[in-house]
Amino acid sequence: MAICSLDLEEVVRFSSTGSVLRRRSLLVVMALGLLIALLPGTGRAGAEAGDRQLTVSTWNIAGSHATFGGRIELLHKVHASMMANDPDVVVLNEICHRQYKYLQGVLQQQDWSSGTSFTRYTKMDDHHGCSTEDGSDTVGMALFSKEQLAAGIDSVRLPLEESGSDRGHYLSCATAAATETLKFCFTHLTSKVGDSDEYGNAAQVAELTRLLNGLDDAGNTVVVAGDFNALANDDRLNGLYSAAADTENNPDNHGAFREVDDTDPGCPGYGEATSIHPPKGACDGAKKIDFIFANESRLTGSHSAESLPHPVCKGTEESQHEAHEPVCSDHRNLIGTVTVQP
Repeated sequence: MAICSLDLEEVVRFSSTGSVLRRRSLLVVMALGLLIALLPGTGRAGAEAGDRQLTVSTWNIAGSHATFGGRIELLHKVHASMMANDPDVVVLNEICHRQYKYLQGVLQQQDWSSGTSFTRYTKMDDHHGCSTEDGSDTVGMALFSKEQLAAGIDSVRLPLEESGSDRGHYLSCATAAATETLKFCFTHLTSKVGDSDEYGNAAQVAELTRLLNGLDDAGNTVVVAGDFNALANDDRLNGLYSAAADTENNPDNHGAFREVDDTDPGCPGYGEATSIHPPKGACDGAKKIDFIFANESRLTGSHSAESLPHPVCKGTEESQHEAHEPVCSDHRNLIGTVTVQP
């Protein structure tokens, strides 16, 4: 479909000079409205007025690893991505509590959200990488929402990564204040296999899937994002991915959720890589382990995503040796758009 080019600068410059030009302005506005209605991915035929198009960002920033770039420089890159991509919801994994409070303060000063109840933090562990000369700190995961959040947060601890582990892995969900059914959830699963069926990534994925299915069955609209530490085509995710996402790159799915990048034309059903580490993923790319899911029953339009290039931080010689480049994190920032019925 051809996209019209409209000279909006001309409309602004001359909009007050006469009735003919005011009519021209009206025609331009009407044309823009028609153009937006026709653009792919901006809605669906018969979509209800209450449908919401959400832009969601998830990024494991490796904030607890001092070897990955300077602390302030990293936060500047995170903030720059938020300003450039204008997401409605942001999930950050491996973020130190002090980093969370810093971003919270900056965003509040900028009136990024419509009020003061727009962030949530879930502690995972006390981590020496987050500590400073001023004392110890924790590492966890954080949620930032432009929309105001209802009071509190629902956090469920997932199975341990291995027996005797103190590290916590959670599914945390906040509810949009304007509705009781729109849930913004975030998680970070272990990369460890575990020393029995009770522990490790597979056990965490199974429990996470059970919890998300419960929210879906209860009639909620669920958007969940984070670092799953499982490949998109791992069998353990088959119970999460909908069968509608089945391709040769990611077959045998039977779940209730769509992943925003499962329509990626370069690797359908799988999506773009989000990690710099081996093993390789589908379509001869690096592995995808970061996801944004939404329950299929509440989708009312198209969905898509992009895995952004690694931003560069100065880092240290150690970080450059480990990552083979001075990247801010060993994960990419995944940003997706999804239209849902809240």
